Amino acid sequence: MRDESSRPVWLWDPARLRIAWANSAACALWQAADSGALSDRPFGAGDPFVQGLQHLALRLGEEGAAAGTLPVPVRDAPLELIVAPAVLSDGRPGLRCIAFGDLTHASDPLAEAARAAPLALAVFDGEGSLISENAAAARLFAGAPLAMRLGAERSVAEIAQVTARGQTAHHMLRLQTIAGPLPGRITAFASTVRPDHLIVTFEDLSARGSAGPTRAEKPADAGKTAPLLELADALPAGLAVVGPTGRILWCNRAAAQMLAADGDEQTAGDLLKYVMPEGRGLISDALSGSGGAARILSEGTELDLIGGDGGRRAITLYFVPLSTAERRHGALMLPREPGSSAHGAPRPSRIEATHIANVSHELRTPLTAIIGFAEIMAEERFGPLENPRYRDYAQDIHRSGTFLLSLVNDLLDYARVEAGHAPPEPERLKVSAVVEACAALVQGTAERFHILLQRTVPENIPDLFVDKRSLQQILLNLLSNAVKFTEPGGHVLVTARNQPDGGVEIRVRDTGIGMTADEIRAAFEPFRRVAGRLKREGSGLGLPLARALANANGFDLTLLSTPGSGTTARLVIPAANTLAPAAPSPAGST
Repeated sequence: MRDESSRPVWLWDPARLRIAWANSAACALWQAADSGALSDRPFGAGDPFVQGLQHLALRLGEEGAAAGTLPVPVRDAPLELIVAPAVLSDGRPGLRCIAFGDLTHASDPLAEAARAAPLALAVFDGEGSLISENAAAARLFAGAPLAMRLGAERSVAEIAQVTARGQTAHHMLRLQTIAGPLPGRITAFASTVRPDHLIVTFEDLSARGSAGPTRAEKPADAGKTAPLLELADALPAGLAVVGPTGRILWCNRAAAQMLAADGDEQTAGDLLKYVMPEGRGLISDALSGSGGAARILSEGTELDLIGGDGGRRAITLYFVPLSTAERRHGALMLPREPGSSAHGAPRPSRIEATHIANVSHELRTPLTAIIGFAEIMAEERFGPLENPRYRDYAQDIHRSGTFLLSLVNDLLDYARVEAGHAPPEPERLKVSAVVEACAALVQGTAERFHILLQRTVPENIPDLFVDKRSLQQILLNLLSNAVKFTEPGGHVLVTARNQPDGGVEIRVRDTGIGMTADEIRAAFEPFRRVAGRLKREGSGLGLPLARALANANGFDLTLLSTPGSGTTARLVIPAANTLAPAAPSPAGST
């Protein structure tokens, strides 16, 4: 069994009163030569250390993990310890013990304060692996990596991208704790000592719902709220407070007019009865606690309402939680121009994409757990797997789960773009830097298949003012496709050139198997795979997602290909997205 943690970790056998296994840090703490020598160390039932472990074990049924300070025979000072249930190598129940606190007896008031702080605090590396956490965090998560704590609502890469810019990431989400999902808030920032490390605090908000009135509740002194209610009624946007069953508890005058409800009493019954049938499922899922549906609605969703007078009204609905304990939501309704379909009904493609995004969010949570547990089993963190086939099966589960998660992520990205939930956020970019970053990500795959990957970007290419994430995703998908369908010994070339009208064209050319005109049309359809000699893993969403992102940003993406002669992908970025005039490339250049 391996345990790469820098913290002392060992498995305690409560029936035989011995340490069944220990990592190197634990052996050093217990002053033992190795794990085997430590297993031979005798303990008595009357030892204060053993009695302390037994006391902590009694608390496991209530909290899932327990923390305490226990005397250790080899130390003058007591030891801070977290214990969690574990399974020993022979299948019997045991305890996983993690030592925290000051193991060197150094006196650092700041470090002592962090360890004893009631706020959960942890340090992770750039990939989200745990480096250290205080006792409050261990009680919630018992050493889980950052990705498992975040679940499907946020990714480690998303947070790291913010902290890498020197900014602090703040997110409200459902924390995936050992006691189950809990509403919470995280704050993440980069370490000033090690910028590649993330320092993250976790707040459990599940017990705060009854601490005081929410913004939607009526304070005791109604006179103080009169100006706020007057302001709310003057707004052209609809505002409402919705209860856990969908009942509208309060709404302003604009919302009452949209719903054709009684504006004087400011109550309008059930919100769902005013929503077109296509949109009711999403709101119901959000009310029932679906994280995926809640996230989609918090970013705005186009819906059509059926008012009490029978009239249809097109709105953009934003739906956000207000009170965790009482499960109240706030609704912001903005009027919009009706869609082009008959009777003002929402466009089917957008409704379908919205529900696909919702389902994708719900799939990511169990997939993340499957991948995490498979990794734990494959690395035998809680005890050896006696039959090597089990380890192979765990690795297969991890590999398959990772591929399926990548498919779900692609599906989610595609659905978000199709549903209009990924508006471009342009910024100044250098074409050479973006090309280099994307090429570096597929370089390893190209080398593994013995494919030469080259990039050439002339110095006279102007900077672009485009959405960075979209451009990177488009180029990454094009490069991945080029490598995927190029045989060993072939090459892939990325070039850029100026257009006569001031735009920029980026080309990805390969010497792969090529496609017919019909195969090119099929390649841009979701989940369609082009038949060919090369059988390499893929989701069938790479090119559809690239084109959807290109369309959303006003780019033009086309493919030129001949069977047996390779494929050229042309991404044309219009002159409106360039930041400096540039002369066209010399004639005949590629």
